[in-house]
Amino acid sequence: MPAFKLFRVVAGCSGFLAGSSGAGTVAAMLGRRQIVWGAVIAALVLAAFSLVAEGGFRRYWRLQRDMHTLEARNAHLDEENARLRREVQGLKDDPAVIERAVREELGFIRPGEVVITLEGTP
Repeated sequence: MPAFKLFRVVAGCSGFLAGSSGAGTVAAMLGRRQIVWGAVIAALVLAAFSLVAEGGFRRYWRLQRDMHTLEARNAHLDEENARLRREVQGLKDDPAVIERAVREELGFIRPGEVVITLEGTP
């Protein structure tokens, strides 16, 4: 093959790659367009499937909701733990807290005190 013919073939390919107009280029553009549209349609189908599938976005949203619920519950339990720590510390150190706990929980009274029990609430 002479060098001149080889140059013409390569030059013809470079025109195709550069996007010059021609019958071969139009066919290639249509082929690329079909590939792009096929990829877009495939992506939309996969996205739709992910929305309705049990392991897709529905599962993600459910896990997010569960996580927020558990975080709120943990915050509530942290507050309750802090209150119980304060109560334990008071029972260790403060005689007034100890007396209140004994009176309320065990029903103890001091000598000479009278206990009045009211039945029902208004």
